[in-house]
Amino acid sequence: SPATVRNEMAELEETGYLFQPHTSAGRVPTDKGYRFYVNLVMPEIKNSGKNDKTGSRLKKAADEFQRGESHKFIKEISKIMSEFSRGVGLCGFLDDDEFYSSGLSNLLKAPEFEDNLGIANALGIFDYLDQEMKKIFADMEKDIEVFIGRENKDKKFNDFSLVISKCRTKEKEKGIVGILGPKRMDYAKNIALVDLMRDIINGIKN
Repeated sequence: SPATVRNEMAELEETGYLFQPHTSAGRVPTDKGYRFYVNLVMPEIKNSGKNDKTGSRLKKAADEFQRGESHKFIKEISKIMSEFSRGVGLCGFLDDDEFYSSGLSNLLKAPEFEDNLGIANALGIFDYLDQEMKKIFADMEKDIEVFIGRENKDKKFNDFSLVISKCRTKEKEKGIVGILGPKRMDYAKNIALVDLMRDIINGIKN
């Protein structure tokens, strides 16, 4: 009944899983609410991001990497993740100090970032992308992680969620691959996509 729904919503708000941005707005998940969902779905996620459309592009990108054209490989991986996630695709190699992002326009189209402050925060992340990725790599405790809002140690990321993974080529070249997006991103889809890209990079021999 409507009364039951209202009571349950109120309880979720009291326990910190939902909040109401202002009196005329509906309730939306908090960082804690999103974390509960991610913890629930993450064990069930399998490597399911690959399809016929991406397969040929990934093979071509891997061939370019093996020919020494790592910059083309990084760009293509970033673009694929951006297109399929509707977020920002991130990819890079720490040893070469080479990083690339794709899909910033996806982020700026999100309603969360329509105001000037939201845009400024989004753009600020990309001023020092190489430094940001190195710090995240150093802070990661697992090969693949999801940082939601204020779980991100850097305040610049507090309005976003980040699905990120460490990776290494067969020659042990250290890399990082991930997706940055709004906190209401499709976590299951993006985790599977990052997991796939990690496996692709881990299988490359340069």
